[in-house]
Amino acid sequence: MKIRKLVLSLCLFAFPAVASSSYIVAVPVADLRAEPQPPSDAAALKSPYDMDPLQETQLLFGEEVLVLEEKDAWVRVEAVEQPEYTHHEKWEGYPGWMEKKHLQPKPEGFEPNAVVVRRYARIYEGPSRKSGFMEIPLGARVQVMHKKGSWGRVLQPGQNDGWVRLKDLRGAQESPKEMKVLRRRILKTAKLFLGEPYFWGGRSGHRSDRLDRPSGVDCSGLVNLSYRANGVDIPRDAHEQYMKSTPVSYSSLKSGDLVFLAKAENPRRMSHVMIFIGGDRALESVNDADTVRRVTFKRKLGKRLKDIAPMEVVGNRIVFLGRLLPD
Repeated sequence: MKIRKLVLSLCLFAFPAVASSSYIVAVPVADLRAEPQPPSDAAALKSPYDMDPLQETQLLFGEEVLVLEEKDAWVRVEAVEQPEYTHHEKWEGYPGWMEKKHLQPKPEGFEPNAVVVRRYARIYEGPSRKSGFMEIPLGARVQVMHKKGSWGRVLQPGQNDGWVRLKDLRGAQESPKEMKVLRRRILKTAKLFLGEPYFWGGRSGHRSDRLDRPSGVDCSGLVNLSYRANGVDIPRDAHEQYMKSTPVSYSSLKSGDLVFLAKAENPRRMSHVMIFIGGDRALESVNDADTVRRVTFKRKLGKRLKDIAPMEVVGNRIVFLGRLLPD
């Protein structure tokens, strides 16, 4: 938050002990953890960030989860909008634990119809930039109830309705039908994160003004958000993105397609993903360099992409090419 901020008035409510129920993320960003334990207080002060083995992913404002279990101040959930396979070897929403104060019951009829396309957009108390606001990240979902000039009135679970500038949103019906345009927009979105730090399990733009939690994206978080902001929902993690992709050859590779890397000793498991730009270049969020960057395959792998044969071991990695968009 900056100088003005919209205070969240989260009401208290009971959670089910066994049966699952639908809830909505009511804060800008919430961490999903492998165990009901928060990150260390000093986590956001590290540079680069430590790789926290309990950090699974991040949930964004407006995302739906199923609450499965309550434990003190925490709930075990299934994040249904982030498809995942690896945890239990079946397709499901991402499993994990989150603080229950970050949720509100899903309102009847709540159907998000727009997504945030800026790094951070503001939900204002009224249709005026002089009113108080809360900032929500790129990829967050909102339900626009009414339009008034350049403003959209949005439903906020458990709170008064807010107002968002329409230019900060993309409606569900506004995704480009022409694939060339869609591919350009995916790359444009990914470039918004250039220079930001790598954060394992991260799925939100970096906030240097916030020290309560680490922020940023990991490799698959960058891909997930770049696609989501342009109307294409894909799995959360690199391996699952690979599982859903169609294999392609270098000669047919297009900008916006994905380049996956697996370790040579475990070629069936994708450990990294990049967004192909064209020629010999890609966009990636990479732990080794602690940043989101443009990179050539010659620099990263020691060989140009077009010179790498299928299943060739390059260094200690194997390259796979995949497509999640229609031809």
